[in-house]
Amino acid sequence: MTDVFMSGSTGTLGKIILPKLQKKDFDVIPINLRIPWGSQAKLSNLNNSFFLHLASQNSTMRSRDIDKELNLLASALDVAERNKIQHFIFFSTSKLYPATADFNLTQEDSNIFATEPYVIGKNKCESLLENKLDCFKSITILRLAPVLVKSKSSNMNTLFKICELLPIIPMFPTGNKNRRSFLSCINLFNFLTMLLRTDPKGFQVINLCDNQPVSTNALIESFLKRYRPKAIRLPIPFFIELLMLALPVIGKKLQSMFMDNVLANENIKSSFPDFELLDTEKVMEFKGLGDD
Repeated sequence: MTDVFMSGSTGTLGKIILPKLQKKDFDVIPINLRIPWGSQAKLSNLNNSFFLHLASQNSTMRSRDIDKELNLLASALDVAERNKIQHFIFFSTSKLYPATADFNLTQEDSNIFATEPYVIGKNKCESLLENKLDCFKSITILRLAPVLVKSKSSNMNTLFKICELLPIIPMFPTGNKNRRSFLSCINLFNFLTMLLRTDPKGFQVINLCDNQPVSTNALIESFLKRYRPKAIRLPIPFFIELLMLALPVIGKKLQSMFMDNVLANENIKSSFPDFELLDTEKVMEFKGLGDD
């Protein structure tokens, strides 16, 4: 059996991943990084052990919280090293890359664009991990595209609230043209399950996202088909969209929803050729609205 230490098991993703892994017969040990390592449970299978580090400040963190992000990782590494865990998996973010619709600009070796405190913190954590490979058999960094979950810290939360609550759903013209990468919970869990059943070696950075990017309106349609098939769609004229985009607060929010942000995942295709990533439109699963 594979032993899995998991930090952040009470967070948004942790609450989804933990019970699903347990149902797949992984021996998952939730870790509270505020408790000294000596009080933690010990592994039963040192030769097949992983540490999943999900614990993090949320994406709205401020500059003063960057050190807290690094301290969380340092504590997780201490627990992992003292318990002689073989493999360390760190959950990072695709926000490290600048927004772009060009596949060639978002490979794992693309330039980093760390300007927000949350992104700066993740970037510093990745740098720390690069110097820790001698302590583990493998270190894997997963740069996640925006995960389709119901979370207050998610930028997509406002969009899904609109889709969930409004009697009439506005459809903006720009939302038909953009291209964005997302990560469905099904793809996240399937990939993680596959990775935990392998014996990775060395240091690897992996972009993790659904198979094909979608437009914002295509994402909305996927949501409505599953959760509100009878909802009324209202096409917004282009001139009204332009007026709304010019508004200070609403316009900024709309622009963030309609930007291009395509994440390439060539490392998955080359390193795990038998693993199939599914399309967002086929596996839309928005946690928190009655999903299993």
